Amino acid sequence: MTLTPLFDWTPLNAQKWLAWLSTLLNIANSCLGPGQTWQNMTGARAVDVLYTNTTSRPIVAEVTAQTPVESGNLFFEVAVYLNGSVLLIDVIPTFGGGQYYHAATIVIPPGATYQVSMSLASLYLWWELR
Repeated sequence: MTLTPLFDWTPLNAQKWLAWLSTLLNIANSCLGPGQTWQNMTGARAVDVLYTNTTSRPIVAEVTAQTPVESGNLFFEVAVYLNGSVLLIDVIPTFGGGQYYHAATIVIPPGATYQVSMSLASLYLWWELR
């Protein structure tokens, strides 16, 4: 019985395999997640300020709003803008007293601008996977 190798290791085929592996690694390194960590950006970010993803990879922003302690019966709003366009608007009703929280999560492509605005609420947390 003769064993047939799974891969032809002649120099030409080895070069093709290494080129394929290099391409695969480049794709993996440009994806969301590998090598990125969650960073608390609360102290470095503010509402109604335009930011730009200056990295070469997508990032994720997780922004949490909070209402005043005595919010009463009202609606508060969280809006997220991506490249100047509204990506999402969440209008959240509050019923009775107490404090309410709401989180919005977006994926921001490389080079994109992003901004968060709030109405009748304030910034509580801002985390980014970068």
